[in-house]
Amino acid sequence: MPLLYPIRTRSSSAAGGGAQRIVESGALERYGVSRIFALHVQPSLPSGALSARAGAMMATSAEVHIRLRGASVHAARFREGRDAMLAGAEAVRGVYAFERSLPPQMPRLIRLCSLHAGTSTNIVPELAELSGTVRAFSAEDHAQVKAGVERAVRAACAPLGVEAEVRFSEGYPPTVNDPALFSLFLRAVDDMDVRPMAEPDLTTEDFSFYQQRVPGLMF
Repeated sequence: MPLLYPIRTRSSSAAGGGAQRIVESGALERYGVSRIFALHVQPSLPSGALSARAGAMMATSAEVHIRLRGASVHAARFREGRDAMLAGAEAVRGVYAFERSLPPQMPRLIRLCSLHAGTSTNIVPELAELSGTVRAFSAEDHAQVKAGVERAVRAACAPLGVEAEVRFSEGYPPTVNDPALFSLFLRAVDDMDVRPMAEPDLTTEDFSFYQQRVPGLMF
């Protein structure tokens, strides 16, 4: 009978997560872990119900941080400056236009969630900062999304003479359930209320670091 080692993880890349450090510590090899399971609370399910899916379960994610630098000037002489706030607004439009250009069958999330610029009612701001999240269900799609976001930001800023710095956090890998373990799971819970997930979830989970080393299943 294999031993089970319960491990606590955290589900927000912004808050960090312990799974990567546990994997890097060699704990999986030291304790002979050959497969790994995780039970995650889901408030949208009724009490007693279970849900999972084979393959893609949760997204890979990264935070995006954008810093724009123009030239400050009095609003009455705005043509003499380089408006970082205007560049920020154009960058938002450009990023969402890029998102809409992606194939509709490609699951992804691109969302800019903060924009900060300016401190005065009559001074064109020199700096603007934007941040958000980009998510997909494969490393290849995620790379395509990140590259497209950066291109969109730079294309929006160039005509305005505004410099752009675009950075992405490392984020979490995609959570991908092993099909053989999913079949085992279904047999084990045959007499319970099981509700298969029709689509992957755009949330993230650092349990994915374990799945990069051994077959794993989150449910």
